[in-house]
Amino acid sequence: MRLDPEALWKIEDAVNETPFLEIGLGPSLNDFLLQLALGGHVSPMLEMSRAFRMALPSVQRKTPEVPPEAHRRLLFTWMRDTPRMSDLVLPVIRELGGPSCAVLGRHASMRSRLPKGCDFYLENDLGPQRWSRWAAELGRIGPRWVRSLRRLLAEESLPVGTSPLLITALVQQSRQLTTFLAALQIIRPRAVISEFDRGAFAAPLVLAARALGIPTITMVHGAVSLRGLTPLIADIALCWGADQVDAFVRAGTAPDRLVVTGCHRAGLSTPPDADEVCRRLRLSPGRDVVVLATTNGPPPPERLRFARVFCEAMANRSEVTAVLRVHPMEKPEDYADVVREHPSLRVVGDALVSAEETLVIASLVVSGESTLAVEAVLKGYPVVLLEIDGTLLDGSRMAMGGDGPVAHDAAQLASVLDRFFGASDFRNEMVEMARRHGPRICAATGTEAARNAAAQIEKLAASGYGGSVSDRHRRIAGRSPA
Repeated sequence: MRLDPEALWKIEDAVNETPFLEIGLGPSLNDFLLQLALGGHVSPMLEMSRAFRMALPSVQRKTPEVPPEAHRRLLFTWMRDTPRMSDLVLPVIRELGGPSCAVLGRHASMRSRLPKGCDFYLENDLGPQRWSRWAAELGRIGPRWVRSLRRLLAEESLPVGTSPLLITALVQQSRQLTTFLAALQIIRPRAVISEFDRGAFAAPLVLAARALGIPTITMVHGAVSLRGLTPLIADIALCWGADQVDAFVRAGTAPDRLVVTGCHRAGLSTPPDADEVCRRLRLSPGRDVVVLATTNGPPPPERLRFARVFCEAMANRSEVTAVLRVHPMEKPEDYADVVREHPSLRVVGDALVSAEETLVIASLVVSGESTLAVEAVLKGYPVVLLEIDGTLLDGSRMAMGGDGPVAHDAAQLASVLDRFFGASDFRNEMVEMARRHGPRICAATGTEAARNAAAQIEKLAASGYGGSVSDRHRRIAGRSPA
């Protein structure tokens, strides 16, 4: 099941037209809508069962006990304990100091990794839930949502089978919104900072904070495209560099909502040892490695086509090792059919090798719309963009691959590979392209970037920035971010 990408925004807008507790809930559906757009399987019976269970009164969660001295802290979300997300959250908290921060996390184990004095709230334990208030509002608003969605599905000729997932999403997100509205009035943070403001985890919290006039900030965690990261919910986004600012502005975000601080996730640790990584992956020493970085943007059939184009271009290159690095939201077994067709292809994921370890063994990175491409250029690795469907805009190409070449099919990619491995001047030129473009991608890294982010968060929290935002989002078809 796959929706027309343009229908995503219409569903979001249709929900927004009927606010819940006077708050437009549409932006919090982003993850669910992308699941539909990318061809995710939906079981109507399962979704209706889930929605029914979530709508029932549940055991009352514990209302947080927050002493007066713990009010006015900076509240961070932390949705996954992975390097990609943890290294966005923890360095900034360390710069701000534990006693000035609090974290809303998904797993109890996260507490042990926080600096001394930092408060921690577990999402599943956070209360009060205010079930009666939620049920009364759903009884008033729910029928309007259903009528609006029915009308939209008919007008857009969308499958009726999408309705159960949307109902599940509305029940889940409206319950979270109700809980967060109550909890924020008890926690009383100075600001709310998320690592992904349009994700299902953080979106209801950011919407609740904005409704209460609490400043909201999001830290950009990956590549910016016209789907997924935009339009912003938070008041302000902390961008890596000028390229990300340009990408947000092209998507309709007002420039005064964008602040450049750098990427503190980059440059935090000593670079991995390439020989050790090759030994662990059992790669032949001394051979060039070409890495294909996949993305979770296209639906699965298009991702497999992307991988097959790469394999076709890499055919008959016995002196070069082909490695496919799956996106963190994918699994290596998703590409089992491709591996059967091309047994020499090595597929790796986060469980086996980190993104930084992948880059340290790469002679060349081939990528579509991927954060790994951005990080490769940032570290001075040559990048070839593989764009086989023509959806990337010129600015996206520049932000992703710097001045590097763009291939549109297997033949063009093979031609680039021939030049890269056959002419040292071209290889050196591509490395120089990446190094030259790096500063536009990222203004600062590591500790410097974390300090920049901490300073901007303090500044924005002190200013009391908050309230309505009236950006006009461009309705342009595109992909979700990597």
